[in-house]
Amino acid sequence: MHTDKEKNISAEEFVDALLSEGTNIACDTTNETFRSQGDCLPPYYNQILYKRGQELYKKYMYSMDLIHAFGVLVLYSIPTALNVALSATGSSFKLYETHIRQLRTNLNIQSFYYSDLRPNSNAWKTLKKIKMKHNKVSKGSSNKSLNPLTQLDMAVAQFAFFGLGSIRAEFVGLQAVSEEDWKGLHHYWRVMGYLLGIEERFNICSPPLDTSKKIAEYLVQKLILPEMEKKNPIYLNTTKVASLCFKPMLLELETNCVVNYLYNLLKQRDVANMYVANYVDLKWYSRVYYKFFVFSLISLLKWRPYKILRNTLHRINMYLITTFPSIPRLECEIFDYLYL
Repeated sequence: MHTDKEKNISAEEFVDALLSEGTNIACDTTNETFRSQGDCLPPYYNQILYKRGQELYKKYMYSMDLIHAFGVLVLYSIPTALNVALSATGSSFKLYETHIRQLRTNLNIQSFYYSDLRPNSNAWKTLKKIKMKHNKVSKGSSNKSLNPLTQLDMAVAQFAFFGLGSIRAEFVGLQAVSEEDWKGLHHYWRVMGYLLGIEERFNICSPPLDTSKKIAEYLVQKLILPEMEKKNPIYLNTTKVASLCFKPMLLELETNCVVNYLYNLLKQRDVANMYVANYVDLKWYSRVYYKFFVFSLISLLKWRPYKILRNTLHRINMYLITTFPSIPRLECEIFDYLYL
């Protein structure tokens, strides 16, 4: 259910307000909205639509988790979000420990897609813990004379989970998703954004689906691509570490290949140009691998048997690395030696 104001706002007006106001409003307990939202489901909650959004994840688990990994790299391109992340981890880190944090985040996201959302359920309690963790890192960043976690940062995170896939579906293995399924995922992330403390006026899923897709496109053109094109050395190094942290979950991720693909993805290049890696330099063997990586996402994932195979292999891998933690620990030691 959308109000008249939400229906009438244009995508450009929404993004302009997000960039001018959302960057100055904290997403922590210093914000009344953050404190009040999350004690109960939003008044517009629709269980049928919400569950339809969950089912979409189950059908396309591999592609959705891949989008989540891309989304983390998108989020780190935003200076305020990167400041908060670095203030929480510090200048020193251990790759395996950082992987564990990413893995826990990914497992929490997966659990939400498989759980009923109701007060006092395990999913509800986990969601509140995540919200309070956001509050803690936001205040911790402020205490270090950096910016808090902002409404803009949270909206970009929402873009990472919903917007990127919805506007670049053909490049991430989501070619056969119906409009009704997109509406389900759109509603799912509107509800999740609300419960995590995003004000409705900054919730990119609060307008109708078509407008939300346009908002996602404007965010790419007005904010994300301009920040990526600065090629900030701290950002490039952070993307390298982040992709290595995801690698035990998604073994096909190769650090420089991922950021090249993400850049092309955001530029919305045609299929032929997607094969040209020109964001960061690649060695010859990485260029060869990059072409295979592009082919697998754009062409092979269109083929239903391959999609089923990738989903199955991804589930098996997630089971192995969560059941036998020595596997990702060894992988991280190897990645640390090879790449860092």
